[in-house]
Amino acid sequence: MLAAQYGADITYGEEIVDHKLLKCERLIN
Repeated sequence: MLAAQYGADITYGEEIVDHKLLKCERLIN
């Protein structure tokens, strides 16, 4: 169960990074 929760945290973290990158690209444009 810990491995599943850890994997979910990584996926959630990657999604947050993707959103931040999209926002940065929008500001640059």
